[in-house]
Amino acid sequence: MLNRELHETGDGGSIVVRSKNLQIDKGMFTDIYIALFSTVTPYWGNSYFDIDFNSKTEKALNENSTDDQGLNNITRAVESDLESLTYAVFSVNVVLVGNDRIRIEITVNNNQTMQMVWDFTENQITETKVI
Repeated sequence: MLNRELHETGDGGSIVVRSKNLQIDKGMFTDIYIALFSTVTPYWGNSYFDIDFNSKTEKALNENSTDDQGLNNITRAVESDLESLTYAVFSVNVVLVGNDRIRIEITVNNNQTMQMVWDFTENQITETKVI
């Protein structure tokens, strides 16, 4: 079996052949991205992980608006998807940043924060940043 390493490239990650064992990047942001945006059932990557990813977040983004109830539903979906990543503590904040855009902020172990801007018009993440 070939070794593959996942790298975040802004378009959902890439698989790179490295050696004979599967490796994930040393950070956990690829894990977060996969947990939030792996809605294909069954997700192709599940055979490589000890976790079965089936995202509620992407479904919530597609089914909710930017009103308070929608933002609460999206927040709960993100929190639910992150529960499978038991090796860290996450806090989630979802805020409206434009008419059709929200920012999902995920803080890991009270340290680094991953920010993703979801554009409802384009139906995709348009910005990512780690602070």
